[in-house]
Amino acid sequence: MAQVRSWVGLDVHRASVFAATMDRDSGELRVRRLGGETREVVAFCAALPGPTRVAYEAGPTGLRSRGRSSRRVCSA
Repeated sequence: MAQVRSWVGLDVHRASVFAATMDRDSGELRVRRLGGETREVVAFCAALPGPTRVAYEAGPTGLRSRGRSSRRVCSA
């Protein structure tokens, strides 16, 4: 299994997603606010240096209530 290069934590809200990222090589930590659209989140994660691992936290207004799954977001 390849070593993970980019780690992403997503805090999912109804209209937006906050993404916290860490790059293994540089140690850089970043936080970014994304729109609430799944395609925007997937594009953001896919653009990070890979391999990438993604985890998310969503309350009652997050991904699950919109019919999305963690697998779909993490496929990037």
